[in-house]
Amino acid sequence: MVPNQTKSTSKELSTRRALLSARLVRKVQDAPRIGCTVVLALSDAASPTLPRTFDARHDDTSDESVGTETPPRFPKKSGPDSRRRPLWLDVAIPPSRDIRLLRPPSLPKGERFETFADAANIDRKNIARLMAQRSDLAAEIEKYEIELTPGTSAISARASGRFRIYDIAERLRIEEEYEGPHEIATIYLDAFSAGQLHAAEIVRAHGALRSKLKRAGFPGSILTGGTEAAWIEKHGLWILHCHLLAIGVPEEAWDRLRKSLPNAGPAVALKVQALKDPAKQLSYCQKFNSSHKPGKRLPNGKATMYRLPTARLIEWGDWVVNYRFEDFGFHFGARRRGGHIVPDA
Repeated sequence: MVPNQTKSTSKELSTRRALLSARLVRKVQDAPRIGCTVVLALSDAASPTLPRTFDARHDDTSDESVGTETPPRFPKKSGPDSRRRPLWLDVAIPPSRDIRLLRPPSLPKGERFETFADAANIDRKNIARLMAQRSDLAAEIEKYEIELTPGTSAISARASGRFRIYDIAERLRIEEEYEGPHEIATIYLDAFSAGQLHAAEIVRAHGALRSKLKRAGFPGSILTGGTEAAWIEKHGLWILHCHLLAIGVPEEAWDRLRKSLPNAGPAVALKVQALKDPAKQLSYCQKFNSSHKPGKRLPNGKATMYRLPTARLIEWGDWVVNYRFEDFGFHFGARRRGGHIVPDA
């Protein structure tokens, strides 16, 4: 039975690829004869060739430069891809802030930044698991491999990797440019039982946290990071939380915030650590995990990571496809301007 099921799944995947490829060929044939930008895949080499949308000039003075070509519009679709080309795609990444060079592929898995091959392997496994029950979500992941437009949905590990390279570089720049105590904070936002992740509204959760920060005395500080939904198998809960770079926060402000946060149940309401290894710690500020850690921590302090159960993978996929990458970002004392995150101070 198992070999037959494997053969069937392989056949279904081949059929899906053929259909998507045919759709792409028709799209290209029907498109007007105008110039377009082809986005290159990330390289796994130790000194990777940067994708065209991240074509840095290998000069630290190139941080603020953006592409001069007129960016193409995304095809008209529902969801994140219905919006115009994101500005972050054209922001140059200098080598000094390129996480692929700071945490290179030569490091062991878990220490290196996720390579394109790592991300492609995650996508292949998720596609295979989704084909039987939710072929639409499987197709949503697979299209980022064959379509001309770069991915804007966190359901694809490859598309997520491209965004995180830019996102980490922005926080590394801010960390270098602004003085004050530099810390990493994990802040609990809310919890949702299995099947209820759709009720997690990022805008509302961010608004509630922003109000708490104002009352706790955070004005004048800088907090910037990302939002993640983590599945806790033992308790059957999704934990919505933020990982933030915090600059210039008074100790008493953390104390007031801790008292104002709701009961986090099995999670920790607030965890604050000193920033000691910017490249490593800031690379975790924004994650898009289709995995979880149900077991105990190993002697090295880490727990083994497993893929989400299929039902939870479907639930997570249905949730993330409704958002752009930028929607997951949380900023206090800073905001997005153009393709950059710019502190107000």
